Amino acid sequence: MSFISFKFPALLAIAVYIYYQLPSRYRTVYLLVLSYLFYLTWSVKYAVLLAGITVLAYLSAIKIEEDESEGHPWEILKYSILAGMFLILFKVAGPLLEAFNRFFPDSKIKIPHAEVLIPLGLSYYTFKVIGYLIDVYSRKIKAERDLVRFAGYVSFFPQIVSGPIQSAADYFRQIGHLDGIPSERIAGGLRLILFGLFKKIVVADTLRIGVDQAYSNIGQTDGFIYFMTVYFYAFQLYADFSGFTDIAVGIGRLFGIESPANFRNPFYAASLPEFWRRWHITLTSWLSAYIFTPLNIKLRRLGTLGLCIAIMSNMILIGLWHGLTWNFMIFGILHGVWLMGSILTKASRDRFFEPFQSLRAWRELAAPLITFHAVALSFVFLRVPTFAQAVYVLRCYFASLSLMLRELNPRIVAQYMYYEYCNSKPAVFAAIVFGILTMEIIHLIKEHPFLKSKFFQMPVWFRWGAYYALLLSLIFLGQYNSYTFIYEGF
Repeated sequence: MSFISFKFPALLAIAVYIYYQLPSRYRTVYLLVLSYLFYLTWSVKYAVLLAGITVLAYLSAIKIEEDESEGHPWEILKYSILAGMFLILFKVAGPLLEAFNRFFPDSKIKIPHAEVLIPLGLSYYTFKVIGYLIDVYSRKIKAERDLVRFAGYVSFFPQIVSGPIQSAADYFRQIGHLDGIPSERIAGGLRLILFGLFKKIVVADTLRIGVDQAYSNIGQTDGFIYFMTVYFYAFQLYADFSGFTDIAVGIGRLFGIESPANFRNPFYAASLPEFWRRWHITLTSWLSAYIFTPLNIKLRRLGTLGLCIAIMSNMILIGLWHGLTWNFMIFGILHGVWLMGSILTKASRDRFFEPFQSLRAWRELAAPLITFHAVALSFVFLRVPTFAQAVYVLRCYFASLSLMLRELNPRIVAQYMYYEYCNSKPAVFAAIVFGILTMEIIHLIKEHPFLKSKFFQMPVWFRWGAYYALLLSLIFLGQYNSYTFIYEGF
């Protein structure tokens, strides 16, 4: 069942009501039951897989903690991390079958690629399990002896579809304090859910109409359409994924669990390293803690070369985490190269700009724009299936940019934006502009402490007016033609 299906809000309200009627000692069990009921609405067989991985990790962690002999825990850890092999298995199965069908087209055992589906949330709960096992092995946390508490952590339903990836220590710290009805936390959760729905249904799904149309007809439409689509897909992806995160974090708050932040205005980042500290924060933090930092430490004797190897390995893993395709790998390599360039030249760039006060001001203005454009262009490789199509889109983008720079005529740019992208539909264009502007204003208010405090100091009628405005925009501007989120496929 999707978070944005029409049945989900009613069922969620009932679930929350029952939750706070229960004695606190039963709430952990209730959360586990809710999580598995939610997962069973997607797949029974994959719920069995989830349960199997959970039990394997639970027993392995206890063995790791109990075995004090030198070196042996590492052997146990290696076997327990076989749970993570399920992730690789499902990621590899599709491309392997596709290759098999291509090389043996007349085979009687030909299987359609579409039938190979990655279990819902496999990437996210596998990362939870592996991080937990490594933390137990490193003696950062104690192995959880309560199977119900541990299974609830692995399967916590707001996070299982697309994260955020919460650490075991953070979850267990909160699960032991589920007393009372935190009214302010519930109010905050409802606000986040409302904003997440706005980002998904009004912003992302409105943008999706034009983005899907452009990318489904690559080579058959006007080249300028791809100039706008590059930007609109960046905002679609951001609104879709961060909208899901807001909904997930909001639902968690309704049950007294605070999930970690996953986005912090990434499109305002002044550099690529800063972008990755603001985008999909829990994934990049997980990879930094368990892949990049250990690898960097092991390679530090190589100096700059070791740092570059660690950066590139980390970014290729991020690319391939999306799927085993050349475009995803290219996405990771591009970001790896940009990160290395940014990190290795930072000191020299700072020294160059230090004496020039006026240039420093221009640098502060230009840096976020350059970073955003680099990221938006790289997202093309996440969206289109083949390298040739990605190259075609990028060629159209730069050809259109060159034309506009030669013309320097705002009227022509506005005409292309309005007529060609929106197909002469004023409502679509207005919804896109309204949605993106509203989304960014709310992001600034959320992330800026002064603006946030001022908003909550406003009269009640003003604040509730803002909430009702978002609700009405869902009703009148929302696109109810998709019940999936982009990152569910990863």
